[in-house]
Amino acid sequence: MPTEELAPAPFDIDEVLSPRWLTGVLQRSFPGVSVGATEVVETLESTARKVRFSVTYDDAAGRTDLPAALCVKGYFHPEYTKFGYTGIHEARFYDVLAPQVPIRVPTPRYTGIDAGLPHGLVLMDDVVAAGSVFFNQLSWYDLDTVRQSLTELATMHAQYWDHPLAAEDWLAPKIKFFPGYISDEIMNELLRGPRGVGFPDRMRDAARLKAGLEALANRYSTQPRTLIHADAHLGNLYREPGGRIGFVDWQNYEFGHWSMDVAYHLATALRPADRAGHERDLLGYYLQTLADHGGPVMSMADAWEDYRAAPAYGYFLWAMTRRVVPAITEELTQRLGHSVLTHDSLEVLGV
Repeated sequence: MPTEELAPAPFDIDEVLSPRWLTGVLQRSFPGVSVGATEVVETLESTARKVRFSVTYDDAAGRTDLPAALCVKGYFHPEYTKFGYTGIHEARFYDVLAPQVPIRVPTPRYTGIDAGLPHGLVLMDDVVAAGSVFFNQLSWYDLDTVRQSLTELATMHAQYWDHPLAAEDWLAPKIKFFPGYISDEIMNELLRGPRGVGFPDRMRDAARLKAGLEALANRYSTQPRTLIHADAHLGNLYREPGGRIGFVDWQNYEFGHWSMDVAYHLATALRPADRAGHERDLLGYYLQTLADHGGPVMSMADAWEDYRAAPAYGYFLWAMTRRVVPAITEELTQRLGHSVLTHDSLEVLGV
């Protein structure tokens, strides 16, 4: 269960960066610490705002345990406060699940929510300052790297396969609600633009895509569920100095179907020729890794049909996206759309 004791999340970024507020927060983990100053290193803003900043301390001589660089993520822009409920969901991930997941995520130092705004805030270690490098969502993985990322996903999926947490309401699947997030008119207009270029009319029809999401939700409703990231494109992954791959942007996680992560990730990470030539082998690698870590043993035939259907999720997600840089939205819609086209995903779903 998410803790109800999460402190109210401050909505003012200046308050978050103030030595007074940070001192109070960090003293929970580092008794006696006193923050002297902060300095903003980088600000990234889409719907949420991420601020990376350095921290200096008063009287910290000899202490090596204090974080020298932090990153705060919150919904500080007044125009985007209505989306702050996703920040509440992410804060709950870092509060409840981050300490136990088997994959690499930034270490949280504070999580807070304000259900009235709504607003969720996460203060975490700055992995870039620690030497990690984020992947560019417009680049591509080589095959060795995608095996590493599949290993991480399979390990997490195995740990939470049919887990008791799947019964919690806050972790329930959300894809059945996606069709209600956007009108047919707006979605059709978006798909008439660059993101839909080259796709047949049947893939640029909002009503059909919504029917596909509903069919996908129904398909998954009778199958085992596990914890999934649900947005594993390259921009949400990073490589640590030691080589491990980590994951950020835990806004869409849920207990859902494994294929949502795997099909989405391979479609956005691999060049189309690499995906077409190697995805069966990569799916087999994922299935073996899943079983090796205590997950179920699945047949390739059954898994392949679920894998073929799954790209409809990612395609819909990016086809309706409106608050991301157009170059990224268009490219990821294209990558996922080509996977839908290659696998006849909508036909597999019967729409």
